[in-house]
Amino acid sequence: MTGRLLEAEEATSLGLINHLLARDQVVSKACEVSWSFSENLPVAWKRSKGHFREIALAGFDEAFRAGVLGQQEAYAKGEPQRVIDAFLGKKNQ
Repeated sequence: MTGRLLEAEEATSLGLINHLLARDQVVSKACEVSWSFSENLPVAWKRSKGHFREIALAGFDEAFRAGVLGQQEAYAKGEPQRVIDAFLGKKNQ
C-alpha cells in the first residue's frame, strides 16, 4: 500500500469496501449484515458468546469473592453491629 487516499468507488472496485451506501441506508445494511453473520456462522457465534460469558462470569466471581471478604472483615471488626445499634438507638429515642 502506498498510503494514498482512495475515493470510495475505487476502494470498492479493489475489494477494500464491501458496501458503498447512502448515509440513510447504513444502519439498515449493518443490521442486515449482522443478521446474516448470526444465521450463517452458528459455531463462531456460539464460541464468541461462550467466551464472553467466561470473561463476564470470571469478573462476577471475583467481585462476589471480594464482597464476601469485605463483609467478613466488617463483621469481624463489629462495624455493621455498631451501625445497626446506633440506628436502633436513635429510632427508640
